[in-house]
Amino acid sequence: MEGGSTLGAELLAQDLVDRLYQVQAPVWLGTGMPAFGPREAVSLESARWWVITERRALGRDSLLVVDRQLCLLES
Repeated sequence: MEGGSTLGAELLAQDLVDRLYQVQAPVWLGTGMPAFGPREAVSLESARWWVITERRALGRDSLLVVDRQLCLLES
C-alpha cells in the first residue's frame, strides 16, 4: 500500500500492517502532516516494538524496513 498519512494511520490502527518501508531523506522541512497522521502518545512500556529486517543507504536517503514480527522461512 502506498497512500497518504490518513490511510497509513488507519491501517496501522486496524493492525493491518505486517511490513513497513520507511525512506528518509537527510533534509528537515519543518512542521506539517506526520507520516502516519495524528496519533496519541503511548508509554514506552506499552509501545509495539517492530523487528528491523533491513537498514541501508539508498543514495543520499536511508531505507528502514521493519516487520511486525520476524518472518523467516524454515530451511
